[in-house]
Amino acid sequence: MDGKEVGLCTGITKVSNIVAISSCKGGVGKSTTTVNLAYTLRSLGYTCGIFDADIYGPSLPTMLPPLSSTVNFVGSQIAPLEVEGGVKVMSFGYINGEGSTIRGPMLNKVLKQFIDITSWGDIDYLLVDMPPGTGDVQLTLCQMLNVTGAVIVGAPSEVAWVDVDKGIGMFEGVEVPIIGVVENMVEEEIFVGGEWEEVVREVEGRTEGVGEEDRIRVVEAVREVLRERGGKEGGGNMRDEIMGKWGIEECWKIPRRKDIAVMGDGGTPFVTTTGGGGGEEARGVYMEIGESIVRSCSLLKSGPPNGLSIEYFTSGKEVSIKDGGGREVGRVGGKILRAKCGCAECVEELTGRRKIQLDMIDEDVRPLRTGSVGNYGMEVEWSDGHRSLYPYKQLREIVAGES
Repeated sequence: MDGKEVGLCTGITKVSNIVAISSCKGGVGKSTTTVNLAYTLRSLGYTCGIFDADIYGPSLPTMLPPLSSTVNFVGSQIAPLEVEGGVKVMSFGYINGEGSTIRGPMLNKVLKQFIDITSWGDIDYLLVDMPPGTGDVQLTLCQMLNVTGAVIVGAPSEVAWVDVDKGIGMFEGVEVPIIGVVENMVEEEIFVGGEWEEVVREVEGRTEGVGEEDRIRVVEAVREVLRERGGKEGGGNMRDEIMGKWGIEECWKIPRRKDIAVMGDGGTPFVTTTGGGGGEEARGVYMEIGESIVRSCSLLKSGPPNGLSIEYFTSGKEVSIKDGGGREVGRVGGKILRAKCGCAECVEELTGRRKIQLDMIDEDVRPLRTGSVGNYGMEVEWSDGHRSLYPYKQLREIVAGES
């Protein structure tokens, strides 16, 4: 890709932190999540803006009508519009009134011009409502915007978690750290999908002979037990595998609530309301995500806090794990480290059983090449042809166990 065409945009030079809110597929609540996180950050005392980068299907004009449609100029640039609550916003939908039919390479140029012409000024956080997908447009946006970190939004199902995996991989390819993953509309999967609903239907069928009130109580009790146990909810196995694969520790679950979407479509962000009805849980989750964004951006700007490197010593067939300052954290045998690989080839997904045992690995196996993966782990290419990804947390635990 031509580096000149994907230069850093001038309209964002005074923005302190740029956070991409992304999803591989539409319909998972990405825009709703973006808006509620922006207002959460405002409630924490930070200045915030939202850039709706989805030129094909902009959502922001529906969710956040501007206080004034008058466009103000800042020199040769335009100022973003303001909405209730002091959040700055800009969307192609505010200008054009509908989605664009622009396609291909022209879209990248239009996006760059649109970002260049908007003067965001001094703001703490600019949240970018990314267009769904992992293609050239998304990659170009990451390069143009110099994104600090990304939040991936998905739904609680195995298929959705496959998409989350693709999204994480895309950001990793352009060296954008993942702040965390939002599993949205969780209750919908619990009560509609898979074995949860099958169990409830079976209980309903077996209790037809009892009184209606007793039957309802039994069914509700079953639902409660399933919820507490975690059951077959959503994509549990896939979630654990992907979180472990990429070394991501933050995963938030936003409960399915009709009022979150209804209020958002009506121009009132859910987190700005104080009504009861169980909404405190969802507001609390948004607050956790907002606080994590603040914390993560601060750490990312000061450099990876957990960065590690490795060095192999042929004499002892050992790997030395070193911290960012070059100090040795500990040592582990190369063969042992190879055996600790947690990828799908080495560990059975459903049971966690190790497919590869220590005695199956060559005594002289050694790392040929290593490289950091975002701010959370290290990839190792081994002499036996295998590639492993070790989260920094796992590497520290491995050497601690060997000491």
